[in-house]
Amino acid sequence: AILFENGGQHLCDFTILVTAPQDVRVKRVMARDGATAAEVRSRIQAQWTDEKKIGYSDSVISNTGSLAQVRERVTQLYLHIMRRIRLEY
Repeated sequence: AILFENGGQHLCDFTILVTAPQDVRVKRVMARDGATAAEVRSRIQAQWTDEKKIGYSDSVISNTGSLAQVRERVTQLYLHIMRRIRLEY
């Protein structure tokens, strides 16, 4: 979540931002960490917005819709990156 805030994107060849609506993110983190909704929202508010991170990202995957749709987008992105790597080397 803080790759761009710390300037870590400069250590990466390619950056991918995965986004999801805030309510979905809150539910997922609550389930994963056992945190309250207020705690999760506080963490989110302390981070850069998705809009700001998009400007630093090479690609964005929206983690909404069906699992099949997300998998298709990931597959397309993987193939794009592999083609790009082959062209560079």
